Amino acid sequence: MQPLLDVQELSGAAMSAAIVLAKEAGFAGLLVSDRQAAELGDAAQTKASDGQRGEPSDAASVRWVRCAMALAPQTRRESRWGPVLQAAGRAGARGIVLQTAPMARGSNGEQWASQLSGALARLAADAQGLNLRVLIENGGGSPLARNLWHVMEQLPFGQAGVCWNALTGWKAGQTPQIALPMLGRRIELVVLRDCSGQDAQPVPLGSGVIPVQTHLHLLKGIGFTGDLAVSSAADWSAAQAILEPPAPKAPAKAPRPAAARA
Repeated sequence: MQPLLDVQELSGAAMSAAIVLAKEAGFAGLLVSDRQAAELGDAAQTKASDGQRGEPSDAASVRWVRCAMALAPQTRRESRWGPVLQAAGRAGARGIVLQTAPMARGSNGEQWASQLSGALARLAADAQGLNLRVLIENGGGSPLARNLWHVMEQLPFGQAGVCWNALTGWKAGQTPQIALPMLGRRIELVVLRDCSGQDAQPVPLGSGVIPVQTHLHLLKGIGFTGDLAVSSAADWSAAQAILEPPAPKAPAKAPRPAAARA
């Protein structure tokens, strides 16, 4: 799996420093917000217009753009998603990540999932025209794996993908033992953060309530080869230690008795 640095909560000088350090620390790319993608895309265009196109960059590249706007069944081709897709394209992203809108009161669950699938298919088609992928994330109107599955099962495999957010799943009471095998090869991105129990404050990976080891072992077990977004280089080191624990040292050989050496 490829490590990404999640910089969605950073801004200004802190973000500029993070995206440079991300490349130095070996991250494959960045997970950014749609606002950050627009800023980075505009900066890239300005740089290109100044004749700096093609120069090597000392900053990590954008991999996924997480959108604040949710997908609703009413989504049409001529919608507000156009500027979001264009910003992601200018930023050089692989695609966008979004949640689904909550189900309307009085709606039938199966009908709602079918309508969401139609909206997702239309959005994925528009994204494909810009060489972008679309992932739906657990949360919003689809907090559980089964909610995502009901939407995804109505699409041809590969038309869109899934982002699994471990923290959101924990808050919804979803166990990774159910979620990850259920969604399987549809998962293209996992966002892995840890938090304290009562106030849900961020803590170093593996020191809080999120079952980090379980997530990573299950991902390895289902053959996950996608992207894993973490919040720091230290968190990625912690994940690596779980995925690839150091080999145990061979026990030292006891010295032979003097009589045996004679």
